[in-house]
Amino acid sequence: MVHIEEILATSAAITGVFWTLHNIFKTLTHRRELKAMVNFHDKLFDKLSDPADVRALLESTASERLFDSLGRERNGNVHRRVLFGLQAGAVLGIAGMAMLALGIYYRGDEGFVVMGILLGALGMGFLLSSGISYRLSRQWGLLEPDSERNSIEHRPATEQS
Repeated sequence: MVHIEEILATSAAITGVFWTLHNIFKTLTHRRELKAMVNFHDKLFDKLSDPADVRALLESTASERLFDSLGRERNGNVHRRVLFGLQAGAVLGIAGMAMLALGIYYRGDEGFVVMGILLGALGMGFLLSSGISYRLSRQWGLLEPDSERNSIEHRPATEQS
């Protein structure tokens, strides 16, 4: 008969390995993106040796699109982080409730109850953190105001025509 401790330990070990691999690949991808950005900036600044070139670049529509895309990327990153926290909080909260339910089903099995409490607390922490992040991001101007969010670019296709 398999004991619950063995199942939990194996699950935790597998989750830890996959989480570590995910973070390694994410870091490598981020490093590659930063390296490409630094190379782009180096090439751009090498071409801008004269103040007239700088003014011409800043007045062009291409630079306007470049700066707009940089702003959108920053805002999208904030949205993704808040959404990740909400998703993680929901999943961990539901997993915690399931563990507590299993603890009740198995008449107060300590392993399920402890894991349920821990997962539920982690879920609540993620949800609380996402709420605080969202609120601070709005106060600091990292998220666009409601009026900009309702522009043509963000409306569904049926409302654009």
